[in-house]
Amino acid sequence: MKVAKATEDDQNAIYKILGALESISNGEMPGIEDDIEDDEGIGRYRLHEALDAGENEYVPDEINYFIRRAIKHLLNVYSSAHPMRAAVNLSALLDNQNEIVDPDNSTLEIHPKIEQGLADTERLNWLLSNGMSKLSKDVMFGSNADSSNYRAKIDVLMDAESKAMKDSANE
Repeated sequence: MKVAKATEDDQNAIYKILGALESISNGEMPGIEDDIEDDEGIGRYRLHEALDAGENEYVPDEINYFIRRAIKHLLNVYSSAHPMRAAVNLSALLDNQNEIVDPDNSTLEIHPKIEQGLADTERLNWLLSNGMSKLSKDVMFGSNADSSNYRAKIDVLMDAESKAMKDSANE
């Protein structure tokens, strides 16, 4: 899936929206510093009581004003960037069909196919930089009768060269 890449502003807008929602859910006005005495908050209980009020129930003007200002703040943050683009980026990153993130891991880890591709690239770079010896050619092009495990063979060659370089450096 190809999607537009989120900008830093898009990502920051998501953090600001989530932070504002946290403040609002506690009955505090978002964007107001904690050290300001008049924090313009109404408290969690009063906010939720007003939000639960029926259509004909009275809600104090102070609370209605708080709710309007909170919604305006959220809309201003939302319109300052494209936070949806950042959310879509996250969805694309986590989509199992895209094979970017390991679906079997509970943390964000690179998909095993990407890991394998990086390792294979390292092996190919080693083969190309060390010339194409007969064994390297056999491993790469399969002229060896048992070339099914070329990755392991290249790893053995790479390890042998690394050990030889260490040994010669120690002499």
